[in-house]
Amino acid sequence: MAKHQRNSRKSKIYRYLWLLFLCLSFLLVPLIKKIAADTPFPPPAPIENNATFGARIQRTMGLLAASTPTDRRQVRILFYGQSITQQDWWKDVVKDLRQRFPNADLIVENRAIGGFAAPILIRPSEHDLYPFYPDLLIFHVYGGDEDYEAIIANVRRRTASEILLHSDHIDWMPTGNSDDPNSVSRYEWHNTHSTKWLPELADKYGCEIAEIREPWMRYLKDNRLQPKQLLSDEIHLNDWGNFLLAALIKPHLRYKPNSSQPPQDLVKTYTVGSDVKWQDGKLVLEFEGNRIDAIADKTFNGKAMSARIAIDGKKPSEFAELYSITRPSASLGVPWPAILQVSSQKPLIVEDWKAVITDWSLD
Repeated sequence: MAKHQRNSRKSKIYRYLWLLFLCLSFLLVPLIKKIAADTPFPPPAPIENNATFGARIQRTMGLLAASTPTDRRQVRILFYGQSITQQDWWKDVVKDLRQRFPNADLIVENRAIGGFAAPILIRPSEHDLYPFYPDLLIFHVYGGDEDYEAIIANVRRRTASEILLHSDHIDWMPTGNSDDPNSVSRYEWHNTHSTKWLPELADKYGCEIAEIREPWMRYLKDNRLQPKQLLSDEIHLNDWGNFLLAALIKPHLRYKPNSSQPPQDLVKTYTVGSDVKWQDGKLVLEFEGNRIDAIADKTFNGKAMSARIAIDGKKPSEFAELYSITRPSASLGVPWPAILQVSSQKPLIVEDWKAVITDWSLD
């Protein structure tokens, strides 16, 4: 009888210990997850020959750096491309900018469209890219070189945006042992595109280039990783890959007040009273460009005034090219525009359009 009671007490103790263990497990799981989430991935090795990083985006970085609590400079940044640009790495980049330049008035949008390579993306870019008129465009896309260049040429012709291009990450590497010829050919094409064609394009149009392909390969070798360990599928990035892409982009987003390279002549400021002067109640400015901003002097504290503004003697509203068409609404079931591009044969006016599909066929 005594033996049975002792066994019963031991059984109860074991049950209590087991319940205590389960409770501790449930309590520790969130803590373990938090520790794992807060543990950074190994940082990439510093990139050699980085003295020119950021040299071609100094207007944007200067606006950020010059912002103060009483003078918050507005800076518009657009991320554009396809599904790689949609991934979370861009949020890390923006978070870093907001932390380093807390006084800047940052307006950031990501209008990337998954699955739209350059030959397709060039069409909705008419609605997404040029009307947004960013101070800085951060761009990456796959597809044909001709359409890729056409997008960049349009940005240069129709905006005064600075441009940061980044090359392709590595999603596969040859082993040297019975590799698929098509995979090898694709790998070599991306190498040439990233390390030769893209830098030449950047030089042609005065773009900042973040060449990430070689640093990506070095990171894989330094940490004894396979490309797939930074991917969520055959091409898209997992958390580790997003971390690495952001880490390779951020060094280019730096202000260089003592840079020996002169800034690009994209924007010019005219000061009333010295550069342009009132004559007979008129202020006349001759210029070539695609945009002009009239900014009130900071010392102005008088009453509101009105003025008639004309471009070549006409109201701004009389120029059809000053109107833009917004992106059409999304298709049913997919995050793509229902219509890729809407254009006009006649001068545009302010109006809303609605298209109703009444029939369809498989062809």
